[in-house]
Amino acid sequence: MVLSPFSPAVFRSLVVLVTGVAVACSTAPDLPKRTEDFAEVLDVGGVLRSYQVHLPAGYDDGDPRPLLIALHGSGEGASGMRQNTGLDATADAYGFVVAYPDGLDRGWSRDAGGMMGHILACGLTPRLAGAVLVAATLPSDVARPCRASFLGPLSVMVVLGTGDPLVPFEGDSVEGAGALLSAAETMRVWTGRDRCDPTPTVTVVHTDPTWGIVTRRETYPGCRFGIEVELYAMEGAGHFWPAPVFPVNDVLATFLLRHRR
Repeated sequence: MVLSPFSPAVFRSLVVLVTGVAVACSTAPDLPKRTEDFAEVLDVGGVLRSYQVHLPAGYDDGDPRPLLIALHGSGEGASGMRQNTGLDATADAYGFVVAYPDGLDRGWSRDAGGMMGHILACGLTPRLAGAVLVAATLPSDVARPCRASFLGPLSVMVVLGTGDPLVPFEGDSVEGAGALLSAAETMRVWTGRDRCDPTPTVTVVHTDPTWGIVTRRETYPGCRFGIEVELYAMEGAGHFWPAPVFPVNDVLATFLLRHRR
């Protein structure tokens, strides 16, 4: 994965966000002091990897801030992710840093960002504060090792439209991604890892006034150590960043910032 350039001494609260569009984080050596947005290219084993970073309004170098790494969807790129999600404005409002890495050939080793995000959340748990996966369920071949390689609890939020044609809510085999679990099966993996009650509390939390799309939240109680596992299901919604029909940016920001490490 692409490592964050921020020193752990400065960015001690690391946040992971992941989506069909997706996000994740880690740490790497210090770079020169920064006070404005910037873009960098790293040589990783002879392969050039690029990324963009947004620093929140009022940022002062040396001030510890949460770091959110946003993995773009397949074919999109860092610039597209940045433009389409509006996460820069959310970072300004909530005070976190956002890094937008570019995948090789606008993709990741496992298709879209959200699939890669599940893999990162399973395998890098101790380094992460939480994970938000938008328009992404677990690949079936990842589910078993994810269950087996428990590295500690992790707060996870999944946001998915019930009418998503690319990531079927009920699960299916998808070109380029293989067999995907359903939303319910995906949540069973995460509630099992986090030792949560598998029976959710279901609440309608939002109705879009323009399109009438209803979003319900499924919250799984009883998780250990204050961990949270949630599913936001948008009735009839397709495969897109859901900000036009659901306040996903505010929801993910408050969710992740509750779990700062």
